[in-house]
Amino acid sequence: MNWPGSINVIEVLKGAAIVVGISALYHKLAHLSAALTGAGHGTAYFFQAILSPLSLINTELFELASIIFWPLVAVLLAFRRLTFCRYFVVAALVLHYVGILIVSFRTDWYYIGKVWHTLPLLVTELLGAYFASQIFVWSLIIPPKKAIQTPVN
Repeated sequence: MNWPGSINVIEVLKGAAIVVGISALYHKLAHLSAALTGAGHGTAYFFQAILSPLSLINTELFELASIIFWPLVAVLLAFRRLTFCRYFVVAALVLHYVGILIVSFRTDWYYIGKVWHTLPLLVTELLGAYFASQIFVWSLIIPPKKAIQTPVN
């Protein structure tokens, strides 16, 4: 039974799982994409794309992007029942996608091709995990449609 003003433990645990899970996932994706830089013989594109839009600011703040951006998005997702939190998440994701476009125009695609030919499985895993995580995030933002109930005659 929920008492007025009481905390629903399940909702708190779900919110904590979202924050920890999304933060850890994007931290891991950032590390995996950093490995594709190949000590200067690869490309930083994937790393910059995952951490965009903050990766566009400058190199000092770029390293803090994984600590700031995705955990903030995760906290907003944990409070997604509040409409303004969903709007902020959508705005953050739109900024993220615009940042990816900007990074794409600034990138030398020769090195992306070089990384693809050298490590296609790793690139495929990175992109698959990224796109799956984006589908998951959007599934949390967009509320499910209620089932249409037909009257029984």
